[in-house]
Order: sequence, then structure tokens, then C-alpha cells
Amino acid sequence: MTDDEQRGESSSSERSPRWWSRQKHIAEQCLEEFRSPGAGLSRFADDLISLADVFDSQGPETMHEFEAALVVPAVDWAAEFRSAALTIEVVYSVALDSNWDKLPPDQVVAVDQAVEELQQLLSGIPSS
Repeated sequence: MTDDEQRGESSSSERSPRWWSRQKHIAEQCLEEFRSPGAGLSRFADDLISLADVFDSQGPETMHEFEAALVVPAVDWAAEFRSAALTIEVVYSVALDSNWDKLPPDQVVAVDQAVEELQQLLSGIPSS
């Protein structure tokens, strides 16, 4: 993720459907990289939280316009995205603190559910 993407720096013209489509592509790349062999939760969680920060940095008016254009409606898309990202971050933190070599089954389920939620949220962003 580039510094500009992480900071969410954009002009109002970049908050067009094309900007959101680019953010969707970045998030989908994060999901794809996470599914690759040897991928870990650390970078995945960091990237997702960075994206959540980008979405949160958009003003309420921008988010309202974005949510109105979603194919799959969401009451508070950015909050739902952050919630799923935080689930993954918490699982990673617990695994780190517990010195787990492998996630227990209930934690794998929690990550899988969060990934599914992210995929559903991303599927609602129209392609430009």
C-alpha cells in the first residue's frame, strides 16, 4: 500500500466512483495476498486497518454519497469494514500474545467470517 493510499490523501475528484473502485481493488488484493501460501495475519491486519483509516478519513457527506451508490446496501459501510478488520487484528494480537504456532479452530472460524464479511462489503462497491 502506498503512503498516499494509507493516508487517504485525495482531492474531491478522486472520491469519484473510480477512487472507490481503486480502493476496492486494493482491498481485494489484500484478501488475495492473504489467501496465498505462507501469508500471515500481521500484514493482512495492518493493511486492513490502514484501509479502514482511509475510509474513515472521508467526510460524512462523502460516505453518505458512497453508501447511496452501493449495489449491496450497508447502514454504515466504513464501520462494518472496520469491525471486520478489527476482528482479524484481535485474532492476530491474541495469537501473538498466546505464542500460538497455529490458530485454534474457533479463531480460524472468526477470521473466515471476517474475511467473508469483507468480501460481501467489497462486492457492494460498483465497478467503474
